[in-house]
Amino acid sequence: RELSGDPRIRISTVDSTDPDWFDLGVQVTIDGRRIPFTPLFTALALRRSKMMLADGAYFSLRHPALDRLRDLIDEAVEMSEWETGPKISRYQLALWSDFEDLADESEAAVSWRAAAHALQDVERVPETIVPDSVRATLRPYQKHGVSWLCFLADHRLGGILADDMGLGKTLQVLAALAARRDDAGGHPALVIAPTSVIGTWQEESAAFVPDLRVAVVSSTGGLAAVGEADVVVTSYAVLRLDETAFAEREWGWLILDEAQFVKNPATRIHRAVAALRAEVRFALSGTPFENSLIELHALLSITSPGLFPSARRFRDEYVGPIEKGKVPDNVEGGAYRRARLEKLRRRVRPLMLRRTKAQVAADLPPRQEQVLHVELSDAHRAMYDIALQRERQKILG
Repeated sequence: RELSGDPRIRISTVDSTDPDWFDLGVQVTIDGRRIPFTPLFTALALRRSKMMLADGAYFSLRHPALDRLRDLIDEAVEMSEWETGPKISRYQLALWSDFEDLADESEAAVSWRAAAHALQDVERVPETIVPDSVRATLRPYQKHGVSWLCFLADHRLGGILADDMGLGKTLQVLAALAARRDDAGGHPALVIAPTSVIGTWQEESAAFVPDLRVAVVSSTGGLAAVGEADVVVTSYAVLRLDETAFAEREWGWLILDEAQFVKNPATRIHRAVAALRAEVRFALSGTPFENSLIELHALLSITSPGLFPSARRFRDEYVGPIEKGKVPDNVEGGAYRRARLEKLRRRVRPLMLRRTKAQVAADLPPRQEQVLHVELSDAHRAMYDIALQRERQKILG
């Protein structure tokens, strides 16, 4: 007997024992019959056209609702956590929205719903009050950046702060750490930065948040000597050489400054950073990717693990169509690429905040110019004249 009614789909999430994941319930009903999920999942994954139940009733798997469910399962099943049952990462807010759009009924876990609802519009996250201990006047876009960082941290989500260089990413992070100082659970924040900018973190923390206890680890073995600290600052080089010591500690916030240093997933430093145990992870980079979307995936795999769990699938679904024009046969290429690009933007948008100087120009002070005339010393003038004459000879043959 064929079940010919339209499938009714009910999706639910409940908090699981792992705080980074939610158990995902998928219930399908046709003509009042509850369809067991495991054989339905198997049939959809194997691309079968029909499914038969134990009593001989059968139904078509070609229904549009089941096609959509198959696509979503294909995307979610890349997670190794599905080996113990359907789960969905707390980072996959947009994927949950797709499941929710598909379902006739949906029920989300309370903590999931709170994060998903607020992140539908990242421009309107709840405002965080910058404490008086921050000795700086933050511009409106910087206050929003602080609120965005704190909101993600409150929901145990990480992200990428991708403001243009010169817009104060360091100050925003320090203000956010000051605002959430009492919520760290006793674990210090860890800032990893290039050696050349460690001094900037020391200077800005001393100038703007002097109440934060900041310790700098500038050599291997130095972590053992760190006492009570709110923030530990070290370099990528020290982390790479002393990765075991850093991996053994529990950290509150993990901040990756100039995060392009870990945009290659094949490097040792990327693996060392990924192994760190932190409550939330943030990457700071004005250029979250420069050469390929794979670099963006590498950063998100650290800050938002589970958002795109499979590098292979990311290459197939996004890098291939968007960068290389690889589209399925019999599909209009331009429309397919635009759809993939929009899907990628929708997935990433809640977890990456980027403002250019042009966008926040109204918040910036007027540009100041100062011209300094420097007279060459006798020795420098002699070297300059020699170089000048040599180039003249080249030009004149």
